[in-house]
Formats: sequence, structure tokens, C-alpha cells
Amino acid sequence: MWRKEYRIVYYSWEFDTLQSFYRDLLRLPQMYGWYTSPVDRGCKFKIGDNRLELICRHPTLPQGPAGMRLEAKDIELCYANLKKEPRVTVIRPLQAHPWGEYSFCIKDPVGNWVEVYQRSEQYRPMGADDGGCYFTDEYTAILFAEDLEKITAFYRDSMQMPVVTSWDRGPEDRGCRLRSAGGFTDIRQKTENTPQGPALTTIEAEDVNACFAWLESRDDVEVLLGLTDTWYGDRIFQICDEEKNVVEVLAYRRNMKNRDTLPQEDPS
Repeated sequence: MWRKEYRIVYYSWEFDTLQSFYRDLLRLPQMYGWYTSPVDRGCKFKIGDNRLELICRHPTLPQGPAGMRLEAKDIELCYANLKKEPRVTVIRPLQAHPWGEYSFCIKDPVGNWVEVYQRSEQYRPMGADDGGCYFTDEYTAILFAEDLEKITAFYRDSMQMPVVTSWDRGPEDRGCRLRSAGGFTDIRQKTENTPQGPALTTIEAEDVNACFAWLESRDDVEVLLGLTDTWYGDRIFQICDEEKNVVEVLAYRRNMKNRDTLPQEDPS
């Protein structure tokens, strides 16, 4: 159902601040940027086959703060450098966990969370800083849910994202991880300490027309935007789950066999 590309998208008028945060402080490699007007510009950062997209525009629907999870190559070095930066707010300091990883959590200047982790078997004392990217290609979008079971079912059954692991470490730490194209999605129980709002993710479909027909038929799917050809070369539609997390499904029209025509409605 899905190809490789998976993105989390942040809309913010603080575009320059966010761009600098992810490019200069987190050292994510920027792919390209675009500018159509002072109130419509953006950029994409590459994380393996996945993307972080920043857009300087008011979101059309309520959004965030949201979150993502990145795997560090050297978590001691990454943490030592980031915690010194005045633009970085540390939510949870670096610590070891009994389930086999080290992690810390920070937030960006507009409140989006970035959880950084490293598996215990990969952990080593801090090495030299070569100035390169801190992270591997592994990427996870984080969604916090009031109703964990219902939102998990939406992504597992309707979105056909297979569950790869789940955990229950008490009422403050429950969730599951699903495979989402070239990345992952964490669905986590929302608590008083997780003030996240709705997220916007984008995923690339193998067959966007068939995908739309399937999802439109599902009872737990709300269609926000039907199949639409954009001026910049994509065919997209937008849906949301019951907690208003938005998923934009896309295909690059250059890769589509029937890219010049949208499916026609049955007149009957």
C-alpha cells in the first residue's frame, strides 16, 4: 500500500527559527527549500527515506505541538552538545532504560518534541565531534492518543501499518510502534505530561487512487480533502483519525501510469 517516503510536517510562522534549529543545532541534512511568497515558503530535511518538512504558513487545521524520535550515532556527544544550546529545552535528561536503550528528550522553539535514543548494544563513551549529522536513517513520528486502542486500530487496520512492537510499562507509558512506509509511527498514551496536539504526517502511496477508494470506505476515516492534483506535481488527499491527527496521502504524478486524469465518480 505504501512506498518509502514518510514525513512529519510542521507549519509555523517561526520558520527561520525552526529551520536553523533543525539544520544548525540538530544537523539534519537539508534537501532543498522553496519560496513562492513571504507567507508561503518551506524546506525539507532528509532522514533516510523519510523527511521533516517545515512550512512557513498558517496551518489549515489545528496542529501540534507534535513529536518525532531519532536514533543517535553517539548519544553522549549529541546530548553534551545540545544541552548547552540556549535554544534547546531539555524535557528529560539522558538516562539508561531497562528495556535496552538510552534516551533524552528536548523540544524545539515552538514546542515540538524530539526524542533521541540509542540502543544499549550500540552505546559507547563519547567520541570526537566530526561536525556531521548526529543521527542514523531511522525515523519515527510520535502521536499521543487519548484512546490508545482506537487510534492504534485506525493506523493498523485502516492505514494497514503493521504493529512491530508494543509496551505497557504502567499508565504513564503505554504504546505501540507501527511500520509506516520507510519509517515508523509511535502511538502513545496521552498523559498530563504529554501536551501534544494533533500531528500532520504525509505518506507516499503505491496507488493513490486505490488507496483513496479503500480509505474512503472505512468507518473510522474522515476525509478532509478528496483526490486533488496540485500545481507542484503531486496527487494528494487528506484524512484524519478520530483525534484529528491529519494524514496526507500523496503520489508523485510523474510516477503514475494514469497521472493525467482523476478517477471519475459513478453517475449512478
